[in-house]
Amino acid sequence: MKFIALLILISTITCPIAQAKSGLPVPRFVSLRSAQINVRVGPGKDYPIEWVYMRANLPVEIIAEFENWRKIKDIEGAEGWVHQSMLTGNRHALVQKSIQNLKDQPRNDGQVIALIEPDVMVRVQKCQGEWCRVQVDTHKGWLPKEALWGVYPQETIN
Repeated sequence: MKFIALLILISTITCPIAQAKSGLPVPRFVSLRSAQINVRVGPGKDYPIEWVYMRANLPVEIIAEFENWRKIKDIEGAEGWVHQSMLTGNRHALVQKSIQNLKDQPRNDGQVIALIEPDVMVRVQKCQGEWCRVQVDTHKGWLPKEALWGVYPQETIN
């Protein structure tokens, strides 16, 4: 019996992507549903509010689940709990590091449509290979996946 418990413990520690009760993988990226979202120190309304997000569609990473509550992490590494209804599966990402060339095709030699500055939020339409098709205001084009926070390196989005 102790051997079985030890095997279960080892498998949960070594498994890089777990399946939560929601049936969805953890970790995973989602976005904030509205412009004002309370972040709590624990999973429930009885826990105090630690801070409030004031930016709709901000990408966050779900790193844990407890009933209807999700522990999230933002681009700065801040963590806290929000109710699942405050999150959406609509994908957004933040441009990171440096100014990026928005391309007309998913290739390094594609034509530059626009220059996208760091910390600009983009709507992710799809990702294939090393590129993601994104929308920024009225501009649509391709950015390298590595330039985005809110998409995993090996992730495909259709």
